[in-house]
Amino acid sequence: MNAPRKAKSLQDILKQRQQVTFVGREAQISLFRQNLAQPPELRDYFIFNVWGQGGVGKSTLLRQFRKLAEESNWVTALTTDAETTVPEAMGRMAEELEKCGHKLSQFTERYKLYRQKKQELESDPDAPQGFSAFVGKSIAKAGLGLAKQVPGSGAVTPFIDEDAFTTQAGDWASYVAKKLGNKDEIHLVNEPIEVLTPLFLQDLCKLADTTNLLLLFDVYERTSPFLDSWLRELLDGRHGELPANLLLVMAGRDELDKNHWAEWEGCIARFPLNPFTDEEATQYLHRKGITNSQIIDVILHLSGRLPLLVATLAAESPN
Repeated sequence: MNAPRKAKSLQDILKQRQQVTFVGREAQISLFRQNLAQPPELRDYFIFNVWGQGGVGKSTLLRQFRKLAEESNWVTALTTDAETTVPEAMGRMAEELEKCGHKLSQFTERYKLYRQKKQELESDPDAPQGFSAFVGKSIAKAGLGLAKQVPGSGAVTPFIDEDAFTTQAGDWASYVAKKLGNKDEIHLVNEPIEVLTPLFLQDLCKLADTTNLLLLFDVYERTSPFLDSWLRELLDGRHGELPANLLLVMAGRDELDKNHWAEWEGCIARFPLNPFTDEEATQYLHRKGITNSQIIDVILHLSGRLPLLVATLAAESPN
């Protein structure tokens, strides 16, 4: 007797609709698909950089990449600007992988303890000023470079006193040591990136023994201030080995800095996205049931052929 057919979820229906209405980006999708099919030693690219102005369809293309990978039995995880530190980004990826049945056991156990201790310290009324803003960013080795970065904004200011910041970082470290006592927990809270990243990579390598991995980083213009140097440290091998069957995708308004990423340039596929062509925009509108040429012309003019605006105007059922 055949097992009862599982009912479609809302997510299944939405993904199907998105696939039906997706147009354009054939060259990028073709290259990405070809790259997926190659064994690691023959793969041309290990890093994909999608970039362009707001509304041009970066997140939509990332969803297509993710769908293609999952259809080829790759395991995927995605982060956005909802995560504001490296530990949070690793935690989000671990959470997504666990939902797919792949738990990062070593990392998850230690990350759970980190979050618990972090919450306890942040809620303490005796916590030093500024502690909450910087916890999670490797306090003991932060240095002036971190001090110059305004938390959450990615902005940089040259007007911060290095000596004053060094003193404050010392106060934070002393506070953590006084409150926790346990050396391992102190190290975990003061240096979460140094402690958690090797565990994260070890678990990824175990997972990669049985499957291919795709990690995607969306809204990268907001997360690059803390993720960019960390990702380059991963590629440098600072925190341990990376599995060979791993691909990275970063999507944001800005292109990856060619100076910072020069060492890996030969392994990066750069995809600058432009607005739809007239043909692509018209094709999209036809798939949405809009065929009146006058209405199409107005939509193309008002939207500037930006995919997000084309979709927004099409959704209004114009007449």
